Amino acid sequence: MEIDMTREPESGLLIGTNLWEVRGAKIERSQKSGENMLVLKLKCGEHDLTDRAMLGGGGWGIGKNKLLALGMAPDFKGSLDALDFIGKKVWIATVEGSFEGIDKKTGAKRTYKKMEVDIDQLERNGYQAADRVPAGAVVPAAGNGPAEDPFDVF
Repeated sequence: MEIDMTREPESGLLIGTNLWEVRGAKIERSQKSGENMLVLKLKCGEHDLTDRAMLGGGGWGIGKNKLLALGMAPDFKGSLDALDFIGKKVWIATVEGSFEGIDKKTGAKRTYKKMEVDIDQLERNGYQAADRVPAGAVVPAAGNGPAEDPFDVF
């Protein structure tokens, strides 16, 4: 049996460009800015991702691009219903990020790995419409996508 001691351990994160499905959506206020944001719970196979699209303030430009990739009309004016996004599919580019937290066992500060949207990729700040397959990406075969229960994420 051959092994490669130089390879990195698997992170358990889905890194790269993949087709994600919105499994949950709600509007919340940002704790930092107080602006409204659309909180999206996304699923790709066994992987989950939570992302936010700002609906005002300094993050509106990126938030608007995410909404456009999710199929929102560029001339839309009116009341936004978060539930309209359930079941939408979108290509998302993800990278490995990190955050500081407290280890629950030791109480010590430590760095954790997380998956986050790479806003410098694809057509719309890390997002791209489902019908616009990015170069090098492969559309998953039918039956290999997310689970069918849209209420399992909140």
